[in-house]
Amino acid sequence: MGVIILIRKHTVGVVIAILAFSSFLTSGIYAQSPISGFNPATLSERQSGIAIDANIFCANDALSFYSMFNDEWDGSSIRNNTNHGDAYWNTEIAAIYSGWRFAGFYRGELFLKANKDSIEIFQMINKEQNLPVNEHFDIDVESKGFSAGGIELSKGISLDSILNGLSGGLTARCMSGERIQQGFIKGDITTADDPLLYEAQLDMDYIYDENYVYDREVDPGVGTGYSFDIGLKYHLSEAIRTEVLFRDILGKIYWEETAFTHGHAASETRVGDEFRPTISGKENYEDFTQDIVSKTDLSMTYTKNQYCFNTTVNLIDGRPLYWLNIGYMPTDHLCLDLGYNTNYQCISAGINYRRVALRMYADNIDPKKASAAGLTFVYE
Repeated sequence: MGVIILIRKHTVGVVIAILAFSSFLTSGIYAQSPISGFNPATLSERQSGIAIDANIFCANDALSFYSMFNDEWDGSSIRNNTNHGDAYWNTEIAAIYSGWRFAGFYRGELFLKANKDSIEIFQMINKEQNLPVNEHFDIDVESKGFSAGGIELSKGISLDSILNGLSGGLTARCMSGERIQQGFIKGDITTADDPLLYEAQLDMDYIYDENYVYDREVDPGVGTGYSFDIGLKYHLSEAIRTEVLFRDILGKIYWEETAFTHGHAASETRVGDEFRPTISGKENYEDFTQDIVSKTDLSMTYTKNQYCFNTTVNLIDGRPLYWLNIGYMPTDHLCLDLGYNTNYQCISAGINYRRVALRMYADNIDPKKASAAGLTFVYE
C-alpha cells in the first residue's frame, strides 16, 4: 500500500534519509522519546518565553519506508507475522506565560501494519525482482494517517495542595485536516509460471487525499478536528520524577467530500508495469469521521550529580515502544546524552547547550540501509 508517500510530501530530504526529532524537557538534562508529546504539567515550572520545537520520527521494524518506493535501499528486512511502520511529525511555535502556553502547529502521523506476506511480495515487486513461481501471498495491510495544521492552548498548575510535588495540565487543540490516508487492503497475490507475472485480487476499504494504490485523480477533502491532552508530573524526591501524558483524548477529524474506494481490485500485472486494476464496487466522495489514534507517554527520570537516567514508554494504540536515555552535564549549560530504542535497535546521541538542543537517531550510518535515523533541533 503506497500510503507511506504521505510522509514524503511534507518532509524535505526524506528521500536521502528518514529523520527523527525529539522534544527536550525544560531542565535540558535529558530527552524523552522522539514521539513523546508536550506535557502541559511542566508549565507549572516553566519560565515565560518563546519555544520552537520541530519533531519528526520515521521507523519500521520490518522494512524501510524508503525501500517501498526506491529500489536503491539495501537494508535487510525483519519479517514478522505482524509488522509495524511508524511515522510521527510535529512542528510548533509557542508562547509561554505564567503557566499558559499558546502554540501554532503543523502535525501528522502515519501508523502502518502489514503481515509478513505483504512485506515480502511488495518489496520484490518494487525492486523488480524475479518472483517465485506459482506461489500464493496473503495480503493484509492497514494504515491510519493524517496531517493537519492548527492551534492549541495549554495550562499547567501545581497540585501541591493534593500531594506535595504533584502538578497537572491540560491541552486543548483544534486543527484543520489537509491529508488523509486511512483504510485497509486484504486479499491475495498469486504468481504465475512466468517469474515476472503476478495476479492481484484485493479488497479495499480506503479513504485518501491521493490514491497510491492505483492511479485516480481526486480532489482533496477538507477536515476539521480537535483533541485533548491530560498530563501529570510528580517529584517523588529531589532525584526521581515521573510523568504521564494521555494524548489525543476524544480526538477526531471530520472530513467532508473525501475520496474513497470501497470495492474489489483485480489485475494481472507484469513486474515493472503500472498496476491498473479493474475496480468493482464503489469509488466516489463521502463525509468521514476519523478517530485519531490514542497515545500514552510514561516516563521516569533519576538524577545523580552530573548524570541523568531516563526511561520512557510510548503506548500507541496500546502498543508499547521502549526508550532509554543517559545524560551527562559537564557544565551548567551543556548536556550530552545517549539513548537506545529496543523496538528498532536505534541509537541516539544529543547535545543541549543553553537554549538550543540537537539530537540524532540512527540504526545504521548508511542512509540506504537505515530503518530508523534522525535529527532534532529545539529552541526554548
